[in-house]
Amino acid sequence: MSKTYGRGNYRYQRADWQAHFPDGWTPVEVNALAIDSQDRLYAFNTGEYPVTVFDRDGQLLGTWGQGRFGHSHGALIGPDDTVYCTDDGNHTVKKFTLDGKLLMTLGKKDQPSDTGYTLVDPEGKPIFIMDAIKTTKRGGPPFNSPTGVALASNGDIFVSDGYGNARVHKFSPDGTLLKSWGEPGGAQGMRSQL
Repeated sequence: MSKTYGRGNYRYQRADWQAHFPDGWTPVEVNALAIDSQDRLYAFNTGEYPVTVFDRDGQLLGTWGQGRFGHSHGALIGPDDTVYCTDDGNHTVKKFTLDGKLLMTLGKKDQPSDTGYTLVDPEGKPIFIMDAIKTTKRGGPPFNSPTGVALASNGDIFVSDGYGNARVHKFSPDGTLLKSWGEPGGAQGMRSQL
C-alpha cells in the first residue's frame, strides 16, 4: 500500500510512474510540468525536445517546440487548454495550442529590457545566477529573464520577471500590457499594487 499525503479533500498518493522518452534521449533539465484537461502531462525542459507530452501511464504521446526556446523555465496550461511557456533564455512568454501551434508571444525574442542585469563580470567571466541577480539596478519593461506565468479567472496574464527585472507584469488576455510593478531591493513588496 502506498503512502497517502495531504489532508481532508486534498489527499494524494505517489504514483508508480516512469516517463518513456524517445530512444536514446533524456531531458537535460525539466523546469516545469503542467497537466491538461485530459490528464496528459507536459514536461517543459531544456533538452532536444523542449515539450514532451505523456499519457497517464508515462507513455510518450509526442514532442514539440524544437528550435523555439532559449531556456525553458515555467509552464502553465490554462482552463481553455492553452499552454503558456516562460523562456528565461530568450526573454519571452509564448502561448500555444496543446499540439504546439503558436498563438501569441509576449516580449521580444532575444531583447532583454535594460535593468543592469548581467551574467558576466567586467572581465567577461560568467557570474553565478544567484550573484547575477544582485546586478539588477532598476525595474524595466517586459522582459529580462522571466520565470513564471499565472492566469486570473478573467484571463488576465501575470508574469514574474524575476531573474533580471525584479518585477511582475500584468497583461490583458490579448497580450496588452496593463501594468508593471516591483523594483530591486530587500524590503517586503506591497500587496496593494495588485
